[in-house]
Amino acid sequence: MNFKTTGLLVALALIIGAVWYLYPTSRVAEDTSPPQPATEESKNVFDPQPKDDQLVRLELERPGKPKLVFERSDPNQEQRGRENWRLLEPSPALADGNKVRSLTSTLATLQSRSRFEAGTKGQLTAAEAGLEPPTATLSVKDKDGQEFKLEIGRKVALSSDTYVRSAGDKMIQVATRELASLVEKNVNEYRAQRPLTCSTEEITRVQLRHEGTNYDFSRGADGDWVINEPVRTYADKTKLRDKLLTPLTTLQVAEFLDEQGPTASYGFDEPFLAIALTTETKPPQLPPEKKDGEENAASQPAPVVETRRMLIGGAADLKAQRRYAQLEGEPVVAVVNQSVIDGLIPRLNELREARVLRVKSADITQLELAVAGSNSVLKKIGGVWQGSGDVPQVDSTAVTQLVDALAGLNAVDYVDQPEGLETYGLDKPRAVLTVTATGVTTPLALRVGGPTKSGRNVYLQREGEPGVLVAAETQVAKIAVPPNTLRSREVFNFPPDRLTRLDLQRGGMHYVLERDAGQWKLTEPADAQLDMGVLNGLCANLGRLRAASIAAGDNDAALGLEHPALTIRFEVEETVPPADTQAASAPVATRTAHTLRIGRVNDKHTYLRKDTEPLVFELEDSVYRTISTELINARLFSFEPDKVARIKVTAPGGTLELAKEKDKWIYATDPTVALDQKKVQDFAQDLARLRVEGFVAWTGGDFAAAGLTPPPAAVTITLADGHEYALGLAQEQPGELPRVAGLAGEQRICLLKRSDAQKLLRGLDEYVVSDKPAAVPGQQPKPPFPPVEEDPD
Repeated sequence: MNFKTTGLLVALALIIGAVWYLYPTSRVAEDTSPPQPATEESKNVFDPQPKDDQLVRLELERPGKPKLVFERSDPNQEQRGRENWRLLEPSPALADGNKVRSLTSTLATLQSRSRFEAGTKGQLTAAEAGLEPPTATLSVKDKDGQEFKLEIGRKVALSSDTYVRSAGDKMIQVATRELASLVEKNVNEYRAQRPLTCSTEEITRVQLRHEGTNYDFSRGADGDWVINEPVRTYADKTKLRDKLLTPLTTLQVAEFLDEQGPTASYGFDEPFLAIALTTETKPPQLPPEKKDGEENAASQPAPVVETRRMLIGGAADLKAQRRYAQLEGEPVVAVVNQSVIDGLIPRLNELREARVLRVKSADITQLELAVAGSNSVLKKIGGVWQGSGDVPQVDSTAVTQLVDALAGLNAVDYVDQPEGLETYGLDKPRAVLTVTATGVTTPLALRVGGPTKSGRNVYLQREGEPGVLVAAETQVAKIAVPPNTLRSREVFNFPPDRLTRLDLQRGGMHYVLERDAGQWKLTEPADAQLDMGVLNGLCANLGRLRAASIAAGDNDAALGLEHPALTIRFEVEETVPPADTQAASAPVATRTAHTLRIGRVNDKHTYLRKDTEPLVFELEDSVYRTISTELINARLFSFEPDKVARIKVTAPGGTLELAKEKDKWIYATDPTVALDQKKVQDFAQDLARLRVEGFVAWTGGDFAAAGLTPPPAAVTITLADGHEYALGLAQEQPGELPRVAGLAGEQRICLLKRSDAQKLLRGLDEYVVSDKPAAVPGQQPKPPFPPVEEDPD
């Protein structure tokens, strides 16, 4: 600290001391405020105390301000969600119930902590307490006519208490409340900020007029809302509640004008928006009446129907961000923000019932379809759908999906003033669906027209209505279906042991199987071994064959049926009762022949035609895989691995020849090369157990056409007895297609898995002894490089 700072502090201390000396405490002005009233036990200001819920009238008088008079409807008929206090003076208006109730509840519960007689020794006079005249007079009246009147004075010094006096009483009381803020409010502060407030459940009708268009919404006895104008249709009651009714009941006034001008100056003669809101309120139910010891139902009061009207006029500012508003029957003019008003103008497309047919799928009992010249009537009898006409038997799942799609069909747009039907393709509809449902007096007919310009949507029309609807093509495609697509997906249903003969043609392979005494025999190719597991799977699938769907088209070429991938002819034994029912003859066994033509498209879709029927089914891919699996034992060779004496692999990369000498495999070209005996033996086992994906030709195959003359790769296997097998492999195909292989001598052509074919053509490196140390079980392998030690520094 420097000397300059020290000097300043010393000077300041001297000044403070001089002030204290020259102005002693005896010279301070005396507190002339009145003494604080003595505190007693808190008591009610009024005795008896008024009951807030029974008060029906309130008056507030203040010097120099207009008298405020409020009146309440019968408290026993409190209207749920609505204000029931009204302002009568200085001008009629709906009151803000919360603010009025703050006055009545304060008066009803007001307490004092002390009381004294004005002007007595040591006490304030009435004038000093602000009670002659009072700053405000608040009076209330209950439903029985008893009046309570309170004179309000000034605030008690150094406290939040207020001097009050019950009218006609000489005693002044000290109320334990600050009352000035409650009674100083402007009349506009007591007006209801939400003039149309009510419960949305009470609203029965809404009428609006905006820019020359009338909008009329009404609620029926069933609770459903109907749009009466400008179009006649159903409204979505949830959307109507959220987008129109709630905004109306919560419409909030920004401010009330203190001074009123001529009505015409506010634009009410030609309003921007006119609102009429009709409500129906049910009074509380009266209890039963007792007479002569018996209870009789009391006659209940009728519902109270009320219509409130409001006009939204011209702009209240230069930017048209606010508009004037006035409630019918009230002279006061209010101002409402334009953003609030915008939410009251109906957007019909958002309020309509989007469902095309207002029915539930469970309620539909009959469905008539007329699509592409085909007609059918579907009826639900005993909870089960039954067909007729072009669909004698139906698939219950398919019909349920159609009914669900129909009940869930929604419109995305509307044409209220349509042109001619030909404009929308409704003169020659793509489909006509007629629905009969419980709870609906007349059938509902729906016409499906043409597409919109984008092709994404479709025109629809309900019979008897002039308007046109627009729905998404993705939804319409689920209902405008040919009747035959609803047919039963069941192709066959018989016990598999009824099959007696099978004839299959798959490419160049022809199989014929006969069943004799319960045993199956492969008669063609006669020398092949039958795979009974595959055969049992085929028989089981044929016996319970069911399609995934009905194919939409009938073009055999497009469905792969012109040159089928698989043709199955089979015979089923059926037992027919004797013609003469009186005779004791045994039933007659007959055989019925069937033909299935199965097409394959892009290795993804499988189509099937049964016999000569025009209907085409689509099969699940798993079903096709099962019924097209190779019937002949898939093992290509019948020798055992230990019989292999020499293996020669010829491939574009070179030749590998392995030979067994004295039970040891050697590399024939250079016996000094050490071979991994287990790997070579595993290779011999892979060859012996090699399985095919399928046979292309059992004997006499066209090797040249198969790319096997000469084969680009081959594996020659020599057994210990000198028998030799030469397996050629055609060029590998792109993608994941199997590799064609051919067994010379038999001219047998087959298909091998790509992975199996690649395994056959591995080079010498695959079979030599590895120079890496063998892994010890349970021991972690050593890293390829030793870890780097970190420098501790």
